[in-house]
Amino acid sequence: MGISEKVLYVLIFMLAAFCTEIPLSVEAADIFPIHPKYEEFDVSSGIPLSSGVADIYPIHPKYEEFDVSSLIEQDTHRIGRRLLAAAKTTFFNMQGGVYPEGIYYVIVFIGHPPKPYFLDIDTGSDLTWLQCDAPCQRCAKTPHQLYKPRSVMSCKDPLCAVVQAASEQKYDCSSSRQCHYDIKYADGGSSMGVLVRDNVPVLLTNGTRTWANSAFGCGYDQYGSLAKSPASTDGVLGLSSSTASLPSQWAKQ
Repeated sequence: MGISEKVLYVLIFMLAAFCTEIPLSVEAADIFPIHPKYEEFDVSSGIPLSSGVADIYPIHPKYEEFDVSSLIEQDTHRIGRRLLAAAKTTFFNMQGGVYPEGIYYVIVFIGHPPKPYFLDIDTGSDLTWLQCDAPCQRCAKTPHQLYKPRSVMSCKDPLCAVVQAASEQKYDCSSSRQCHYDIKYADGGSSMGVLVRDNVPVLLTNGTRTWANSAFGCGYDQYGSLAKSPASTDGVLGLSSSTASLPSQWAKQ
């Protein structure tokens, strides 16, 4: 349906009346006032009319006393520190899967000469431990021979206090020279033993081979799921941020 002539005349009349109300000398800014936030800016460029480059891009107070060369030097040192830290990292190939094993584990070599052990990865626990012949009171049949400890840790070792603080059991260092541990897991399994020290061969990402002095648990009494045979692993690799975890120990060496 077309617009009637009467309606069309009304629209033309309203448009003419609107145009006659705007003086020819009126600026666009008077019709569309500029927000106070942008009153000092040139509309065409967006740059304050009375400002220089330093006002548009002010230098952070933290860097006012530095020149470009000193900033580059600082950045170079920062990158160098990161590259050095990356060169001192290590990695272990992860094995297993959801099916059929139902677990993920890594192969860690321990002792002189180094012997392989399968350690179940646990990112939520602090302590790394493996079943050992101390002698063993209750151990599952593991993929490898039981670990034989070389050096038992003293209960006065600072790391012993860290491990025992996370346990529900209370320990009295005066009654024993060894550092005992007792760790429990959500599925009801547990491991009891003593802390020992031994060397772990580590291959760094820069190709260097080194030995890391490591403290871990020598489990001679397992319970629940950890005592069932045959076991898929020889122990557990704790990867929490605790100072007792192997990554934290190695980071300080």
